[in-house]
Amino acid sequence: MRSPSVSRLCALAAAAALLLSNPALAAEDPQPPRPGVTVLARTGKIEITVADYQAELTRLPEDSRAGFGADPARVEALLNNMLLTRILADQARARGLDDSEQMRYRVRSEIDKLYATELLARIDAAAGKEFDALPNVEQQARERYLVERDSLRTPEQISITHILFDATRRSRDEAMRLAREARARIAAGESMTLLARQLSDEPLARRNGGRLEAVTRDKLDPALADAAFALTAVGDVSEPVSGAQGVYLVRLEGRRPASTPTYEQARGRIVAALRKSHVERRRAEEIAKLRDLPDLYVNKGAVDALITLPNMDLLKPSPAR
Repeated sequence: MRSPSVSRLCALAAAAALLLSNPALAAEDPQPPRPGVTVLARTGKIEITVADYQAELTRLPEDSRAGFGADPARVEALLNNMLLTRILADQARARGLDDSEQMRYRVRSEIDKLYATELLARIDAAAGKEFDALPNVEQQARERYLVERDSLRTPEQISITHILFDATRRSRDEAMRLAREARARIAAGESMTLLARQLSDEPLARRNGGRLEAVTRDKLDPALADAAFALTAVGDVSEPVSGAQGVYLVRLEGRRPASTPTYEQARGRIVAALRKSHVERRRAEEIAKLRDLPDLYVNKGAVDALITLPNMDLLKPSPAR
């Protein structure tokens, strides 16, 4: 039989989950309205307001906030969680958990983290505005492009269909024989995709039919890469190729030559990288100011006492009997 406390928590969770989905809860607010306060939900003395909701949104990544309200399910889930958290917190206080010394330290620690995070966010925002106002951003971006143009180059990519006959499950000679038979069936008109699903020892072949899209040479077994990149016409099928894992058949499905983006194509990511570097540098400068606090005191003895080294004798292996 459940204890009263466990039953109570289950009931609270169920009540929170029904916050917006239960039509019976859409009753008129019994409390008189307060200027500037819009209540979204209330139970007893606990309430969730629009201001609470907006504050909760600030915990999300900035690029996720703008479109958050477009999904009713996400809004409902967030409000449900907020209400449940408030109810549980109210229950915790009713049980005297806020009188615990350890809890008071934890609360203070969480508050400190909140303020520290907010300050860093404001430092970053100010640094971002500072960067956006710089007169030479375009010049910096063009100079960075000239320096990093080669690193922006996209290597040649190909799309392939392949079949693997694993040489660890059978002899390499047997794998080679199976590959030759499969190639003959493909030459006779059978679908290589279907054969890959039926015959390939590649784990994903059942799902993707042996198809790999836009792969570079370094992503493939070297023997497979040599055979695949040597194919010249779409639809060409290689001879059986012996590689590290076994024997392959490979067909060329498409090719994308190596390319280097123009400055206009690369400008967005270059400016974003410059902005990020500027913000990180400004943040580091602000933090560096805290390293030489004139009144900083460290109780080294007490700090050292916190460090407990393992007993090396206990870590030694027991002598064999």
